[in-house]
Amino acid sequence: MGLVPIGMDPDSQLFEFAHLQTGEPAVRGADGKLVLSEEMGLVFVLIPGGKFWMGAQKADPGGQNYDPQAISKEGPVHEVELSPYFISKYEMTQGQWSRIAAANPSLYGPGRFFTSWNREGHGWSALHPVEQVSWTMCFELLQRLQLSLPSEAQWECGARGGTASVYWSGEDLAALAGVANLSDAYGKSHGNESWSIWEKDHDDGNTATARVGSFRANAFGLHDVHGNVWEWCLDGYDSGFYGKKAGKDPVSPWLGFASRSARGGGFNDAASDARSAPRLGNQPANQDYNLGLRPSRALRLSSSPLHPPK
Repeated sequence: MGLVPIGMDPDSQLFEFAHLQTGEPAVRGADGKLVLSEEMGLVFVLIPGGKFWMGAQKADPGGQNYDPQAISKEGPVHEVELSPYFISKYEMTQGQWSRIAAANPSLYGPGRFFTSWNREGHGWSALHPVEQVSWTMCFELLQRLQLSLPSEAQWECGARGGTASVYWSGEDLAALAGVANLSDAYGKSHGNESWSIWEKDHDDGNTATARVGSFRANAFGLHDVHGNVWEWCLDGYDSGFYGKKAGKDPVSPWLGFASRSARGGGFNDAASDARSAPRLGNQPANQDYNLGLRPSRALRLSSSPLHPPK
């Protein structure tokens, strides 16, 4: 099934599309912004094709994508060319997953979410991101919908939103205020006291996952690319892939690599894990309570079924 246009985002100036198989089409309020509902299906943003700088480095403060916390697997910084593609404006919600899979695997589902876990006192909502989904589960479900997981390159291009900074919002922790759901001061005092790490100078008002769209969007209109849940990518996890010549629309092959890539950090992570560049390798059968997805789609669908990269 195709995508239905729902107009241009007034801030990003990018065109957005409703995916009807996953729920009701999103509607815009009087201000032109989307009104989120539990029945809403996926919303895709059309990202223009072009080139961007991928990865991070800490050797040259004046160089491209400088990040003092960068590590070797996030480099070398290299220019990547991408074809236009669609990527979800939000992380896939529990409601959207449930409508297709007829089940909700999430730990933080309707039976295990407390009003004390967010400052507003909201209970559970189907707008919380789906989690405890393995890479294999995601690939198979999305294939049924003629959708895909984004490549690491597509994910990072979308997450950066045209920036070269540590986070799309800036260079330091202060820049994440109103942007990211991390392990923070609020969480430490409202249920996550046993966790090993907190950002004591960050307070996002959430202990576990937050409803998608609760935080500011980047310049491409994408929400929650920093924190909330890690997001599976299509690639096999190869720590040295950036050093290889991969051409346009690169995807790291699966053959020879036991893990798959995930990006973005989660609600129980430090800000360092939620930077634009970090790469996580995870077993494709792994189902964690901080691991979800942000679907994507090629601009033009092939007439044949989706196939894994070789």
